[in-house]
Amino acid sequence: MSKNCNKNSAPRNGTNRLNRLPKALDASFVAIDERNKAALYQFADRLSAYVNYHYYDGVAHQSNWNTVFNIDEIRDDGLTEPHLALFDAFLDLYAIAQQDLNQFTAKHLDYFYETFLGFEKKPPLPDKVYLTIELAKHISQHVLKEKTEFKAGKNSDKKEQFYKLLSEFSFSQARVGSLKSILVDPTEKSNIWISPVANSGDGIGGEMINQDGSWEAFGTKQRTKGNIGFAISSPLFRLAEGQRKIIIQINYAAGNSIIPTLTKANFKALASAEKGWEEISIDSVHLTGKSFQLVLLANESVQKIIDYNPKLHVEPYSTTYPVIQIKLNTADGLYESLMFAPLENIQIKTDVKGVKNLLVQNSLGKLDASKPMEIFGSIPAIGANFYIGSTEVFQHKLSSLKLNFEFLNLPAMAFNNYYKSYAEPAKLFEFLPIVTVQNASLASSSDKKEPASQMQNESAKSVIDVQPVSKTLSANVSVGNLSTQMYSVIPKYWQQQEIQKLFSNYVNNSSFKGEITFLDHRSWISLAPNTPQKVNLFGAGDSSAPIAQFNADINIPNELAADYNTDAGAGYDLNTERGFLKLRFTDGKFGHADYQLAYSRAILNNIKEDLSSIELPNSPYTPLIHNLSLDYTAEAQIALTASAFSSGNQIHKIFHIAPFGRAEVRPTPHEGSAYLLPKLQNEGELYIGLIDAIAPQNISLLFQVSEGSSNPDYNKAIVKWSYLHDDTWKDFEDEAILREQTNGLLTTGIITLRIPAVVNSISTLMSGGYSWLRASVEKDVLAVCDIISITAQAAEAQFNSYDDVIPEKLSIEPGVISKLKEPDAAVKRIAQSLGSFDGKPAEQGNDYYLRVSERLRHKGRAITLWDYERLILAQFADVYTVKCIGHTIFNGNVASYNALSPGAVTIIAVPDISISNAPNPLQPKVSKNTLNEIKNFVNQRKSSFAQVHVHNPVYEQIRLHFHVKLKDGYEDNIYLPLLKESIKSLLAPWINNSATQLEFGGKIEKSTLIYQLEKLSYVDYITCFKLYLIRPAGLEDISTKDLERAETATAASILTSFPDHSIVNIKDLPGVKNPDCSCADCDDNVIKSSKQFVSLNECGCN
Repeated sequence: MSKNCNKNSAPRNGTNRLNRLPKALDASFVAIDERNKAALYQFADRLSAYVNYHYYDGVAHQSNWNTVFNIDEIRDDGLTEPHLALFDAFLDLYAIAQQDLNQFTAKHLDYFYETFLGFEKKPPLPDKVYLTIELAKHISQHVLKEKTEFKAGKNSDKKEQFYKLLSEFSFSQARVGSLKSILVDPTEKSNIWISPVANSGDGIGGEMINQDGSWEAFGTKQRTKGNIGFAISSPLFRLAEGQRKIIIQINYAAGNSIIPTLTKANFKALASAEKGWEEISIDSVHLTGKSFQLVLLANESVQKIIDYNPKLHVEPYSTTYPVIQIKLNTADGLYESLMFAPLENIQIKTDVKGVKNLLVQNSLGKLDASKPMEIFGSIPAIGANFYIGSTEVFQHKLSSLKLNFEFLNLPAMAFNNYYKSYAEPAKLFEFLPIVTVQNASLASSSDKKEPASQMQNESAKSVIDVQPVSKTLSANVSVGNLSTQMYSVIPKYWQQQEIQKLFSNYVNNSSFKGEITFLDHRSWISLAPNTPQKVNLFGAGDSSAPIAQFNADINIPNELAADYNTDAGAGYDLNTERGFLKLRFTDGKFGHADYQLAYSRAILNNIKEDLSSIELPNSPYTPLIHNLSLDYTAEAQIALTASAFSSGNQIHKIFHIAPFGRAEVRPTPHEGSAYLLPKLQNEGELYIGLIDAIAPQNISLLFQVSEGSSNPDYNKAIVKWSYLHDDTWKDFEDEAILREQTNGLLTTGIITLRIPAVVNSISTLMSGGYSWLRASVEKDVLAVCDIISITAQAAEAQFNSYDDVIPEKLSIEPGVISKLKEPDAAVKRIAQSLGSFDGKPAEQGNDYYLRVSERLRHKGRAITLWDYERLILAQFADVYTVKCIGHTIFNGNVASYNALSPGAVTIIAVPDISISNAPNPLQPKVSKNTLNEIKNFVNQRKSSFAQVHVHNPVYEQIRLHFHVKLKDGYEDNIYLPLLKESIKSLLAPWINNSATQLEFGGKIEKSTLIYQLEKLSYVDYITCFKLYLIRPAGLEDISTKDLERAETATAASILTSFPDHSIVNIKDLPGVKNPDCSCADCDDNVIKSSKQFVSLNECGCN
């Protein structure tokens, strides 16, 4: 049993536009008298032999006219006999009657169709034309009334022609100044292609590629990749130096989750630096629940991050603060996940270490922070101040602050040891206790070193103890075996003793303290009012050398709020408002005032000693520091609720990074939610920038499209129109679209829009200076035609016939109309860039007979195949061929093709390729929009029991592979491509001849192809020829089989050429045994060239 049992083998090609008219309806099909002048001469010549005449000249004669009617005597030199010339004139007169006689068929049809049946002929239609108007410079708006006339030259009768406006049009100075477009991959929305100059061949201003100057309305996937992301502006990002860490935490609203994985590779960060945008590294990305955190790191090598400057940083942002841009790199699902999740808030934090560009001064004056500094002066005293200023640091509401510096030239020992010689030595006293006792008298100690008293009777003794570390003397007197007595102690100077035995140290490490306060509104404040924070300058330990490194965590006063207008200026003075921290020396002494006295005392007390053995006091230490720096953190939160934005201007802002600009993120009016990334939900968007558009006004745009360039495999696209207001796209209301003649950018026409008053040229989302309109297509962008031009201030005019007579010439060339009939000073220039259109003469002749005869036969009902085909061809002018296949189901998927389906009707439509600008000429197709219109049209006329399917043909592609030897003198780089084009023309002849009929159910032999190709003048011979047939998915796959014959699989199929063929030049093949053979192992299968061989052996056939 045959495998292809469902194949409809009906060898029909359907009906095309040229074979609709039956020959019997042609007025010239049957002529009552179809003889021409030559035939009438011959008839007269033959007839003259039968026409006798008699004459008598004395003798009776009988003859015929043949002797006097000799057509050979008719001459072209004017010397013809009069009787023959008279006969020739008669024939010319007879031709008039003959012509009228031969109109019998037409007259009969006219009488029957028009008079008897009442079918009227269609009246003529005047042609129309598109005009564009340019106003004089001093005119902002102008209205031309309906029926305003324009001059259109003269007709063939030398009469003036005029065209009139079909309706009232208003004009302004607005014109199209910029065209941009974006294309979004519908399957991976992170892939976005942009065309900054949409009306160019490459999207960036290059020359046009298409011959008609057309360009893709929404660009192509070969254009520049666009950027998508977000940006944050904040004064927190005023980060001039140091190790700068920026932490951005994105918090999504509850119930929203984002993709499970994020990496550093998904993002790219840039900062507004002093020389432009500079990329900063992404240190890490953290994902937790409904939040993710980006940690950015700008090390010391990164430029100073400064306030956004529109001239330097170019990209438009409505802010005066620094900007961090986060651009999205392509990642599967990332854009969609981040785009659709509403935000709750964004938290930003800066963590800076090593701010060294500081304003420093002490109580004596300004200092240079790049050099070692005496922070409390050369003779530090209690109350000395050290000021540290920074506009960057002290403008923020600080979360933390750390003061860092390093002391230079510190002693290598503890300060109590370093300053031990500075204290004044204590003096010994002899304490003479006066004891009131019977028979008592005073006594003193004998060694004169230990204060003591001895009673006379030696029965009692008093002992005086002096505490070594006390500023007051105390005496404990103990008396043994005596009753309580009253004693008085009288000190008496005795001699000096070492300080350690009597008093505390001069200073130690913990003696040196300072207090820290902040300047705010000219007042010095601290965390606790009136209680400044105390800090140890050299650490708290007393037993070791003082610590050189000073690191102090500073307590931040709560009232020290952010003030982003802070300016530390050139230094601190009494008028400085803010921007400084003060370190005040409050405790300890560095011995500068005591050094001279201590030095002298050491010399005098040891004057008898060897000078070299005297222990002299150390020089007083003067606090000297370097490596001064501040570390700080600051943070802020960007609330994204409607109430947060209603309070006024936002200091910290988030922006969308869109392909052509930037826009501040705000909660959407209808949702009340804000989103991290711009929502590019449309597959294609075309942006039209208007110059000098003063809203409100109506604007008419003329779209000239390359008709037929849309991809017929896609459904008709729905084009939505929007305008830009406050960096937000808003759709036009239906009533604001006053005119739409393009049928969704499928045909040339005018679109008139009413632009509301809120539209202006101020924008950061798109280029400033333009008022922006947008045409967007949610899906199927290829269903839109390519565009040739978009021109503002367009109007439509129609031929104005004063006597209701439409001229035979129903169109005018471009540029004919350039003036008004009645001059208007407000109009500077009139342009007509396109020829006129839609003009039709009155229906007559064969067109009329065809329409009526078909109408009489099918009666407006689709029953037979004939009915379907004629109804469709009569209704749809852009369809050239229609094939109706009975009892067949074909829904567009060849896998469902079934030729044994009673009640099903499949209609295959082929476009008129002579007027179609098909994107794929090898497979001409009718647009899906037209197919749907055909189906709706037929459904209104078919039987309710019939199931109608309307589709394009099934194209089965032939692909050839062979080796070729070109004749000598023919260059490969020219003739191999030419050979490929010749193959295409052979397999798809309609690409070069639009009159060629596309054949359904065709077949072609391999031998025929070889024969045709070898006939080409530049081909020597062909070998290793292989033929492959590539069928659509759903049919039997035979694409790898070398066929002897290519034959279609369905009645809806047409054979066509594959876009490319594999052709190998024989001379380029390495390792070939015979240079004239393309295969190393086919010596017996070589097709030799037709050159003359010297011997039989040379041909390779022996």
